[in-house]
Amino acid sequence: MITASLVKELREKTGVAMMECKNALKETEGDIDAAIKILRERGEAKAEKKASRDANEGIIVAALAESGKSGVLVEINCETDFVAKNENFQAFVGEVAATVLASEVTDLEAAKALPKGDETLEGFIKTKVLEMGENLQFRRFERLTLNGEGAVASYIHLGGKVGVLIEVSAEKAETASSDAFKDLVKDLTLHIAATSPAGLRREDIPAELVESEKDIFRKQMEGAGKPADILEKIIAYEAVHEIRNWEELRNRIVPKDRYCFGFFHPAMEDDPLVFVEVALTKDVPESISTILSPEREHLEPEHASCAVFYSISNCHSGLAGVS
Repeated sequence: MITASLVKELREKTGVAMMECKNALKETEGDIDAAIKILRERGEAKAEKKASRDANEGIIVAALAESGKSGVLVEINCETDFVAKNENFQAFVGEVAATVLASEVTDLEAAKALPKGDETLEGFIKTKVLEMGENLQFRRFERLTLNGEGAVASYIHLGGKVGVLIEVSAEKAETASSDAFKDLVKDLTLHIAATSPAGLRREDIPAELVESEKDIFRKQMEGAGKPADILEKIIAYEAVHEIRNWEELRNRIVPKDRYCFGFFHPAMEDDPLVFVEVALTKDVPESISTILSPEREHLEPEHASCAVFYSISNCHSGLAGVS
């Protein structure tokens, strides 16, 4: 006889719907182990049937080692936002991430072949398909492992839609354990999530992406009345320039003592540039008119002690004409 307590026990072990559990127990005459095997087989079959359905929702989950020196980001997709927000599904993705973290695998196929209980991780995911009733796909994962001092940290944004995993090195263990270092690492993860940079260094950015961004800017500037040669100079030298310190600013302005810099924000690719005009002076001027005067004294950059940002122009549609 198939009792309610037996069905409940199978349900708790597998997470599968009560009726599915009851039917499996009937087929196995109450043998729980055999019923679990049947449910897994059905899960495999359902997973195959659902595999062709779009799985465009899902979440990203991070798992970090207790040492703080390794971590993984795991993305698993489902069909609906309803399932993505389900606590059961989120806990399931957390289990997958923990399993991957505990291993040393570096590619997706090896991760799917990892043992999970008495089955593989791929089998564990397919069994979950029977429970959730949707196509579930282990899409990808990333791993970082730190050698030496420092930290691996993560940040999950927008309910699992955006995930950041970073590795920051330090020379000393005391530095890595300090609150200032931890705050820095946290700020870095937030900044990366907000701006979605295309690379860690400028040289990491593919040349074709750079050219694509330049083409976008050229189209944005059509009708602005800029001569073609001037526009190309702005694109090539100003829009991607980094000013890191006072000495670099002075060197950048050579041989003039004033310059117009163009900037754009990579996270706002539909917006035009912001133009900033800078003048070098010996001291803080009493008024802007002093800087703009044609009779003003021209300085060699090495003699300057102050930089004055005297005009900022933004032609963003919501700020047109503001300077």
